[in-house]
Amino acid sequence: MTNTQVLWVLRSDQGKLRGPFNTQVVLKMIREGQVSGEEKIARYPGGKWIPISKEPEFYDSLLGVLENDVDEAKKENTFRQQKEEDTIPPESVNNFSLKIESTIPNSSFNESVPEKKSSPPIIELSNLRQLEKKTQLRLMWKPLAGLGAVVLLGLILLIWPSSNAKVKLRLMAPKSGEDTFTAEEIKARTKLALGDIQEDTVESYFQAQNKLVSLIEGAPRNLPGRALLCLVYKELWPYSYQDAADQKVLTEFSQATKNLNLIGIHGNICEAIKLMTLGKVKEARGVVDNMMDNPDDISFLSLIYVIKAELLNYDHDLINAMAFYRQAMEKGKEWLKPRIALAFLQIKNKQFAEAIENFQWVLKANPNHKSAKLGMGFVLYKGYNKIDEAFEWLKTALDARARAPREIEAEGYFILATLALQRDDKELAKDAAAKAYERDPQNPEIKDFLIRLGGMDNLKMAGSQKNELIFLGDQYARQGDCFSAQAQFKTAFELDPQNGVAAMKAAKCLWQLHQSIEAIEWLRKATIADPTLTSAFVLQADYLSSRFDFASASQILAQAKRDSPESYEVYRGLAQMEFRKNNLEGAIVYGQKALSFFQGDIDTLILLSEANVFLAKKILPGTLPEVKKRDEALKDAMRFALKALEIDGSNLDANKNYALIMSVTTGVDAGARILKELIRKYSFNYEYRVALADLFRSEQRYPQAQALYEQVTDADPKNKEAFLGLGECYKEQKEFTKSLKAYLSASALDPADARPIFEIGRLYFDSQRYDDAIKYFERSNKINPNYPKIFYYKGKAAFSAGALDVAMEAIKIEKKNNPYLSDSYVLAGQIHYAQKQYAECASEYAQALKLRAQGAEVYVRAAQCYRLNGSIEVAEDMLAIAATRESGFAEIYREQGAIFDTKGDRKASIKGYCLYLELSPSAPDKKDIEGRLNQLGFRSEDCNNK
Repeated sequence: MTNTQVLWVLRSDQGKLRGPFNTQVVLKMIREGQVSGEEKIARYPGGKWIPISKEPEFYDSLLGVLENDVDEAKKENTFRQQKEEDTIPPESVNNFSLKIESTIPNSSFNESVPEKKSSPPIIELSNLRQLEKKTQLRLMWKPLAGLGAVVLLGLILLIWPSSNAKVKLRLMAPKSGEDTFTAEEIKARTKLALGDIQEDTVESYFQAQNKLVSLIEGAPRNLPGRALLCLVYKELWPYSYQDAADQKVLTEFSQATKNLNLIGIHGNICEAIKLMTLGKVKEARGVVDNMMDNPDDISFLSLIYVIKAELLNYDHDLINAMAFYRQAMEKGKEWLKPRIALAFLQIKNKQFAEAIENFQWVLKANPNHKSAKLGMGFVLYKGYNKIDEAFEWLKTALDARARAPREIEAEGYFILATLALQRDDKELAKDAAAKAYERDPQNPEIKDFLIRLGGMDNLKMAGSQKNELIFLGDQYARQGDCFSAQAQFKTAFELDPQNGVAAMKAAKCLWQLHQSIEAIEWLRKATIADPTLTSAFVLQADYLSSRFDFASASQILAQAKRDSPESYEVYRGLAQMEFRKNNLEGAIVYGQKALSFFQGDIDTLILLSEANVFLAKKILPGTLPEVKKRDEALKDAMRFALKALEIDGSNLDANKNYALIMSVTTGVDAGARILKELIRKYSFNYEYRVALADLFRSEQRYPQAQALYEQVTDADPKNKEAFLGLGECYKEQKEFTKSLKAYLSASALDPADARPIFEIGRLYFDSQRYDDAIKYFERSNKINPNYPKIFYYKGKAAFSAGALDVAMEAIKIEKKNNPYLSDSYVLAGQIHYAQKQYAECASEYAQALKLRAQGAEVYVRAAQCYRLNGSIEVAEDMLAIAATRESGFAEIYREQGAIFDTKGDRKASIKGYCLYLELSPSAPDKKDIEGRLNQLGFRSEDCNNK
């Protein structure tokens, strides 16, 4: 048997196996640089592992390849070592920056100065290819003792086929481990990973991921390494599967890092990146601003400035985005990311000379940087009309076995197609246009160009395009264009019906577009497509519970809990559902459970704070235990609120919640001052104005609230909450027509929301137009049968109209739908009283009192039913509690007179009736009480003398 028939298996120093290969294949891999002297090799099957350099079959080949370029490789390696040592000081190997001068970039430079289109000095392609060759050698070889060994490059080339193949990545999560690395090992490994990150290519980020995963497995509490891995996840995300598995890696790693570093910059970096990836741009902005205000590790300022610049770019704030990229370049001079991003923005701003300078700088540092090559082609074409040079740059870049952001590749292929057509190369033009369309199928200019070339006939959207569509959808969503975004996500899901993430993102956009029913349906598709996508289950339950469909939400969360018993998202979802059901104690229990899994979840902290505030407001402190319980609830509310602000002081909901607590504990003016300061600081954000208006409205300061609501509706005619608040202000000020118009405006914005129609029903009810009120309550029921208090108010309207049977049927439905609403039981008690069913009346009031501490009026009504049912002692207890609630409430003493009258205590009865008339001289039943006093042989005129 010849040696070519021997099979070999290779094992890398990280334990990865390849093979089996025959001898000739291994020799070829050595010549092409696909293996290094660090591997071990064994005969297949059953051979012993030995270093490949000690196997005679391969030793000569390894040595020959090494000797050919050893001198040049040594020079290149020495240069790189010196460069890394200059860039990364020994005491701060993980630094992106060295020191901080200011956290706010200076954007006072003039960005609009026109430039002369003179021919700039440009790196020639021939020189660039020499640089590429040197860089390839620099990457292939690294020093070892003696002769050294070959570094792994061919494997990366195998992993990364041409960009046309569209092979997707899988994000890697570190396995749980223990601290096994020394400080020096951590330093060395971080330095290697940082070197990859600084090169700023998809391939280098992929290599950095491997290094950082290995680092964190051996140093799980290393926060700088964790922050760097979150950065790598962000850069690799557009090229990943973007499915539940990738999302799980990113969210769980971010959660774990945040738990290790609740308020520090490293945990916040991971949190901001997670939020951006999940499309929560508003929340990400708050986290980033908070980091800039409190930079506890200035070595990461370059990264923070880059994220800030990206967020500004989403908002089309070009000038400030460029300013932050410049600051990022100053803080991390060797990181190519901010420089390349700045160069592309400079093209948009027609600063072509500056763009070329930055592209040249990048290409000298990394001649393999595909985006920089494409950028050179863009600027030569757009800025200087150098057709031939631009064509060569673009053709060379797009033929390279590397990747670039798909929007840059799309533009590169489109310009290449345009130039090819000018050269009368229609085949190349059609091929390039098809590739441009594949990367950006929603670009009408590319589509029209391809149609003119006749390239659309045989072009079908392939499943590989779903990532491009999701990426485009994410871009639209970040810019606030949810209408375009949901179309991209839907198409991506149609191409890949197993991608639950695409369906979930479509649902989020549909919800923002007030298409709630369709949003819930798309979440159902997401959970069917990917039953492991916990976020989709929780979001579906959230949407259902916000529409008060608690039964369906409960079923979904129960399933999610079985599949993910330790998911903080599931427990937060359960807490949110119980909060909406008005089961505040249950909401607090579930919220604390969620917090035990993830202490840094701001949404859970805010929910716990809100639940405790509402619990405190629900408690009417009549006894010492009630006072203590109320004080403890307020204390917990403040504790959770402050914790949320400590983690993210820019979070909108956290600030609104804190203002609410201050208004409850210190007074409404204290809460108003906080919100006014936030309005001044974030003048572009209307939600703070709505929050202040809501606060004034809750305190019956309707003119002030009205003025704020009107400001918001004038500036933002699609703000439904402002129209709803405005409608209530008008109603309370007896402006019926204006109130009706405001509610109708809110209904037009969201026809699937029952609340505006329900409020119109209440408007008619307050106007004593009971038949019209019932019609609108029934109409709101058709929109959403689960909306709370529909049947309560229908029953109330029927009761006021004297239709007791209709009222009772309505209230039965309300109690079934919303068993925690005490108002239903109070109304049922009133109906039973009117029907002279006193036992049932007493039972209904007892249930109402169990659900919520009531005011004096309800206790008096309960006493009345107990008295008429013969339970005199219970009736007296009810009155005693009523007196502790409000001792001056006149109805207490009328019922006292009736109880003593029943017991035959004439003197006490007269005293109670007289006190009632004294406190309520214009009582509607004054004549009845005077008649009862006459029956007791006492004149009401003598009450004052008694």
